Amino acid sequence: MLILSTPKNIMGQAISRISLRFWVLLKNFLGDGKRTELFYTSDGSLKDPILFPTDFNFQSLLKNIHGDDKTMFIEFVKRMIKWRPEERSTAKELLQDPWLAAEYDES
Repeated sequence: MLILSTPKNIMGQAISRISLRFWVLLKNFLGDGKRTELFYTSDGSLKDPILFPTDFNFQSLLKNIHGDDKTMFIEFVKRMIKWRPEERSTAKELLQDPWLAAEYDES
C-alpha cells in the first residue's frame, strides 16, 4: 500500500502508532476527541491501521548524548509528553529543569 505524505496521512500514522502502543490508556480519551470519527470506528478500532516497527525505542535514537546527560534529557522529555495537558510541565517549569540548567564544559 502506497502512503502519500499528506497531512491527513501523517496524522493518521501518528495516531496509529499511539493507538497500537497505548490502547488501554487511549480508549478512555476517544469520546473526548473532536476528530475521533476520522480515525476510529464506533467500536474504537482504527479505521486504517498503519504498520510501524514494534521495537521502537526512544532511547536508541539518542546517539550523541550519553551518561547523566542522556538520563536528564529523557526525564526532561517525559515532563513534556503526557496524555493529559494538565499533567504536562509548563514552559516556565521546563525552563527550571536540571537538564536545561546544567552547566556544560565547552572545551
